[in-house]
Amino acid sequence: MNNKSFLKIKNTLVNLTKDNIFTPTNILRAYGMFTKKTLVGPLKLTIDITDSCDMHCIMCWYHSFYLGNDKNLVPRFFPLKRFEALIKELKAMHTKTVTLCAEGEPLLHPQIKEIVELCQRHALNIEIMTNAYYLDRENIVFFKKAGVKKIMVSLHSADSLTFEKIRPFKTKESFERIIENLLFLKHIKGKNKEPRLFIINAISSLNYQNVPDMAKLAEDLSASKVLFKPVSLIPGLPGYLELSKANKETLINSLIKLSKEINTANNIRSYLGVLHNNALAEGNLHRFKKKPPFSLCRCHIPWTSSVINIKGDVIGCVHSRGEILGNIFKSSFKDTWFGKKYNLFRKTYYCPKNCSGKVVYPLIP
Repeated sequence: MNNKSFLKIKNTLVNLTKDNIFTPTNILRAYGMFTKKTLVGPLKLTIDITDSCDMHCIMCWYHSFYLGNDKNLVPRFFPLKRFEALIKELKAMHTKTVTLCAEGEPLLHPQIKEIVELCQRHALNIEIMTNAYYLDRENIVFFKKAGVKKIMVSLHSADSLTFEKIRPFKTKESFERIIENLLFLKHIKGKNKEPRLFIINAISSLNYQNVPDMAKLAEDLSASKVLFKPVSLIPGLPGYLELSKANKETLINSLIKLSKEINTANNIRSYLGVLHNNALAEGNLHRFKKKPPFSLCRCHIPWTSSVINIKGDVIGCVHSRGEILGNIFKSSFKDTWFGKKYNLFRKTYYCPKNCSGKVVYPLIP
């Protein structure tokens, strides 16, 4: 092994140690991946705490007006009592992080502060995924004091015009309100730089030309990371949102150039990898010269993460398109996680080659 390779390995190990990845429970998770045995709970649990949302993103699986799901929707909110019992289970199972997500907007849950406090009381890291419209000063100050580690904002645009195309029921003032909220978050972070801001952009035909502007906005907002991912369409959503071959040519060129200029941490290498695995991008490998600038990893999700939707269904991976492995209103999460059906899922589920999850999930989250 030459000195360059040794230093690379050494620096990788140092960074992993700083991120607390080399912990006894994570070693057990890694062991489980290779032996097909589950020894501890998930590192991270994502839970949908409401299906209420008034943003109506055009590509949303739940609230796009193309789907018509909201016509007779009575908003549901995850019950606080069951959430408390779940948190106690997760703590006993050595879970580290809870991500408050939603088939809607989690900040619309009337007991969002009590939910965050429950996680804090049991020493679980808290992450919140939001559209940031309701991330006002009061909420930001509360989340800061409660020790929220990360706020992930689904933005998908860098200007009000693109914002209105993606959210046709919202206005320029809505976009300005979100940016104002995020500027206050930047101001209040303090020395520990928390909550860390992650900005997520789902790339479609409506915004693929704005990727450099999205990166610039993330830098202006002092985001810890900016993430790009392909829009994922389900039946009922308009096909025009998908990128054409020409769109992808333009996007690949833009991403390669941006990867050399961007200052904010990002997932551009992984995104280029997914584009490469798409047949429409195969012809662009000559642009990568000696080595394609991407790195795809083995899927670890069945051993490190899990999802609970608003109905209490436990889903092995959101990208597995809804294979239900249990329900926490019928049995404990522990029984489901260690149960036969979940273990069968781990042994038989294979990520599709073009899985969009590979764009955003690191080797160990």
